[in-house]
Amino acid sequence: MRLAFKILGIAAVALPLAGAIATAQEPAGQDRVGIELNKLEQVDGACRIYMVVRNGRTAYESFKLDLVLFDSGGVIASRVAVGMGPLRAGRPTVKLFDVQDQPCDGIGSLLVNEVLECQPGEVANDCLARIEVSSRTDVQILR
Repeated sequence: MRLAFKILGIAAVALPLAGAIATAQEPAGQDRVGIELNKLEQVDGACRIYMVVRNGRTAYESFKLDLVLFDSGGVIASRVAVGMGPLRAGRPTVKLFDVQDQPCDGIGSLLVNEVLECQPGEVANDCLARIEVSSRTDVQILR
């Protein structure tokens, strides 16, 4: 009987510890920021870019990206800073922005070059590592 109580006592201590370890080792995908290049649309001398952002568990008050657009030959066409925030935890969001004097058919690829802002309190490099990119267009998006 005494042995049974010792085993139960050990289990009572070990189970919360095991839960904490499992939480620390959760798949990183649950705290990812998915950025999908969804659509390009030519609008009055500018290319309007639509992005779907699928955020994981962390809410961000600000999330600002440094994007570099390349032409179809791989030459840098333009560079823009785009505010994607605020991003709510666990909720997809659509963000759009216009790149002036840039025809959409002249964009060959888009690079998420850096994360310029990532609040609350995250190091921008850590935020860059959390980004997963995809595209529903013929334009490739890179990280």
